[in-house]
Amino acid sequence: MARMTITKRNDGDGALVWTNDKNNGFIAYTPDAPDGDTPTPEGMYVAARLGDRRFWCEDAKGYVYSFASLIGGSASAPAYMRRMAREVRRQVDAW
Repeated sequence: MARMTITKRNDGDGALVWTNDKNNGFIAYTPDAPDGDTPTPEGMYVAARLGDRRFWCEDAKGYVYSFASLIGGSASAPAYMRRMAREVRRQVDAW
């Protein structure tokens, strides 16, 4: 099976978007947006639907995930989204 390639592009106004060559899933990052608060368990769905302020993570089926849940290994998220989140975190931390 071929390895998934993750591509980063500048989406304008400082925003960056990571996509992959397998499907339409993406993670967008806006560095000048305020940091998101750690959502409470009852607020996780709402936080994911609104994004993490700096991050917007959407899979190929249109489901939205909080970045923190992807980094935390959310079992409900597809493996490729978790892998993309780890790559995004690595690149953002190195920036």
